[in-house]
Amino acid sequence: MRALSWMTCLWPGLAGLWVRGRWGGLMAAITFGLLLNFAALRTFAPSALPVVLIGSSSPAAAWILVLGFWVAGVWLARRDLIPPKAVPPQIDQWFREAQTQYLQGHWIEAETLLAKLLAQRPEDVEGRLLLATVQRRTGRLAAAMRTLSELSQSESAARWALEIHTEQKRVQASAEGPAEPITEDENPPLARAA
Repeated sequence: MRALSWMTCLWPGLAGLWVRGRWGGLMAAITFGLLLNFAALRTFAPSALPVVLIGSSSPAAAWILVLGFWVAGVWLARRDLIPPKAVPPQIDQWFREAQTQYLQGHWIEAETLLAKLLAQRPEDVEGRLLLATVQRRTGRLAAAMRTLSELSQSESAARWALEIHTEQKRVQASAEGPAEPITEDENPPLARAA
């Protein structure tokens, strides 16, 4: 089974498409197919190509382009097939402890735990989102916005887009000034009962 996975590297983009389901993999696979067909036609049937394409390239240049694209595709396919490095088992425990510290209002302890967590697993979306919230709560609004903008550009944060956007609005609201206190008329009855 492992050999079959590595065989997907032979066609650039196929590993990303097959293993990870990335649209970029589909685009790379289509591009490689077009380049390969162009090189084959340019070499074996140049009369089948329009004059504009024939005059601008030689068969050797077309094959060099195909070879270069193939090497780059194999190089990039490694990231889709090589399993991520082992993560220390206490990472999840650090996140749970950071959440507990955050909920208790211990911002420094929460941020310390999140810093340890993100040092081991920098791509952790939930950890970065909680870090941005801690930064907002401690009044470091510029750092919170920077963390959120980096997070929103991450490919793995797509499913957290609503939460990231909501936190960005909270940071902006904090930057504008303190919110007015909620009056009892604005408080729903269930919130008063609790």
